[in-house]
Amino acid sequence: MSVQRPEMVDTHVHFWDVSTQQRGWITGPWESSQEDYLGDYSPLKRTFLLEDLLAHYATERVVKVVHVQADWGGEDQVDETRWVYSLAQRAGFPIAIVAGADLRAGGAREELERHCEAGPVRGVRMLSYYENLFEDGAFLRGLELLEEFELVFEIGVMWDRLDDALALARRRPGVQFVLDHAGMPLERDAESLSVWRRGLGALAGCENVVVKISGLGMGKHPLSAQAMGPLVQDALSAFGAERSMLASNWPVDSLFGEFGELIASFEQITSGLSAAELWSLWRGTAERVYRI
Repeated sequence: MSVQRPEMVDTHVHFWDVSTQQRGWITGPWESSQEDYLGDYSPLKRTFLLEDLLAHYATERVVKVVHVQADWGGEDQVDETRWVYSLAQRAGFPIAIVAGADLRAGGAREELERHCEAGPVRGVRMLSYYENLFEDGAFLRGLELLEEFELVFEIGVMWDRLDDALALARRRPGVQFVLDHAGMPLERDAESLSVWRRGLGALAGCENVVVKISGLGMGKHPLSAQAMGPLVQDALSAFGAERSMLASNWPVDSLFGEFGELIASFEQITSGLSAAELWSLWRGTAERVYRI
């Protein structure tokens, strides 16, 4: 008999307001680099707020949320933290925030201080999809601040650059890292998946890394148990449920299916886990890592 899964902490969502904010690829010109793995992303070019998720959350038993920086276009990225926290306060919904901050900047300490004063900031994300950010000396020095501030760093890399993530985690063993979107296995041919699995397994050897299982629609894939199941199982085999967490990646993954479909697929894929494993995967790991 399968065990009922716990309530969920949704560990990766984005909010934006296209009427008042500049958000790069959301409010700006069409970008072919986004189209390559999202397809027609024009449905995302609209305002998306916490209120747009609350009905889904009530139905699917989601009780807490983590907002991840979403290409804030203003001069001060702390403004995004203030704005996102105001949405959560208005809705009375528990939230943690992964902020945008340039750890290379001379004023990184002051910026992190202001982020932490502005809301429940629990981490920082700087994407490194195409540039070798993780070799930058200024970035590596700035990363030391996260250990001091007890903030996590979210690793945003593609499936074929997990070696970069591994080197980073080894350089800073005192920092808690979260691998976004399970390392983004966009390509699903046998050779690409083999490279991804090897990278995932090596990274799992670093105890200061946990994996966020999310974004599996990107690459233009359905949110079905059949499509996602092998990838979820591979991630769990590498990291174990106690170092894994689930997320919706909403609204980005809404391009590939419905919210309820995604949650039902996660439920089906993980139905064979023990009660303790389900607790870690759906809720416990997230609450521990993000202190929410």
